[in-house]
Amino acid sequence: MNIEQLSIFINLAENLSFTQTALKLNISQSAVSQNISKLENQLGFKLFIRNRRTVNLTKSGKIFYINIKPLINIYYKAKQEAQHANDNDQTDLSIGYSGTPWEIAELPGIIKEYKNENPTVKIFLEIHSHENLKQRLSNGDLDIIFTMPDIVRHMSDLHYINLTNGHYVISIPKNENYFFNKEIYVKDLDFKSIIFLDTQWLPTISINLQKKISKLNKNIDITYANNITAENAMVQSGLALGLWCNFVTDPNDSTIYTRPLKTDLKPRYGIAIRKDDNSKAVLHFKNWIKKKELTWK
Repeated sequence: MNIEQLSIFINLAENLSFTQTALKLNISQSAVSQNISKLENQLGFKLFIRNRRTVNLTKSGKIFYINIKPLINIYYKAKQEAQHANDNDQTDLSIGYSGTPWEIAELPGIIKEYKNENPTVKIFLEIHSHENLKQRLSNGDLDIIFTMPDIVRHMSDLHYINLTNGHYVISIPKNENYFFNKEIYVKDLDFKSIIFLDTQWLPTISINLQKKISKLNKNIDITYANNITAENAMVQSGLALGLWCNFVTDPNDSTIYTRPLKTDLKPRYGIAIRKDDNSKAVLHFKNWIKKKELTWK
């Protein structure tokens, strides 16, 4: 068993295609098949169920993938950091976020500022749902994620650092005939059209708020969006009202305006890291972003 075999296994486990694995790793399909067979022989159990049309992980294969993936990530990260130790102390930093309008508008400038102050740090950015973000962080695929505390609450290996205490808002398309006071109550949403977000992109606190709104407003018209970017676009298009946290809003967006929603639920926003990650790059970014004066509507 070697790193090459394990890398081939992980790639095949993730895309379930011998053809795609061969193309991605720049090897032949027969080489993929031979390495998987050798690995299965060494392990003493089958990793995949194969036929002419499909490739699927066995139950043992799924368990092996879940446990070996973090170890391989640690290996490659250790290798990169060791190589960079002789390359002007360059280090890698992988940062994940969910792609909220605020993050899309503001994070590039924040990352650019950090990079200018720390030119030896090589930064990678990824966008995923909150569920995928916390798993990729836990597995070692990411070093830092922007998130909410509810998302990582039950992840014992992760540590959350708060950046802001926010509030919920109703997002309203400009030039639409929605008449609200400066502060909106949940009951004010009855007989209105509103967009809810898929739960994969929400923390528990936001899911509970959506349930509360549905329960208290029997005549509300609800449409679901599968991610926050789609919800924002739907509001911009004048299709319905939006529901999100104030730290989601793009401060430069002139197509919508927001009103605070009266609720006892108080969302928070920050970053999460692995508790056992003591790398200098992660600790330095954590301390840097905590001191950064971030602003939200």
